[in-house]
Amino acid sequence: MHLTNREFYDIPYIVIDEYYNDSELDLIWEELEFFTYSHKLKDPETTQEAYHGAKKNSGLFLDQVWSGQRELSNILTVNRKIFKELDILRQNPSWFFKHFECTSDTTLLSYYEDGGYYKPHRDNFAVTMLSWFYKKPKVFEGGNLRFHMGSDFEEITVVNNRTVIFPSCLIHSVTPIFMEDQYQRQKLGRYCLTQFLRYQDLANSD
Repeated sequence: MHLTNREFYDIPYIVIDEYYNDSELDLIWEELEFFTYSHKLKDPETTQEAYHGAKKNSGLFLDQVWSGQRELSNILTVNRKIFKELDILRQNPSWFFKHFECTSDTTLLSYYEDGGYYKPHRDNFAVTMLSWFYKKPKVFEGGNLRFHMGSDFEEITVVNNRTVIFPSCLIHSVTPIFMEDQYQRQKLGRYCLTQFLRYQDLANSD
């Protein structure tokens, strides 16, 4: 695991390469394969938190799928690790992450193929944690993350098993995906697991 702390217009974000180990990746891919069918993944109007027409992809809120039995989900089991590793956030020099406490989250699985995108938007949570996956060799172009501030932007290249953590209020987007026809519908696109992290209410906590 390799971690770097960065800033965009004084807004902190964290990039972690190889966040998940090999055994965790095997479990993640098992569930990604299970869900990547047109009759299982939902259209963007079902999963978007932003405005109508903001994105073109397919996906599922995994917490809804596994409601009451999340222990059956490989992904919702593996991604619990962030709650044991919150020091990754707290070691960031910014005040924003310094005393971050979190006890709950929501996980969205998103899948992009040719023509997929996500326009600039904010998330309605405290912290957004994106983890990207694709089968090697990579057969698509684009799909990078952009942070926006006015007309300026900073672009983070999509890399397999790369995780990016940032304040949910930061405007961000996904650049369009370009993929040749021969690779369509072969599960060779861009996967993203988004964990929306919530602040712990310290006043009401035990």
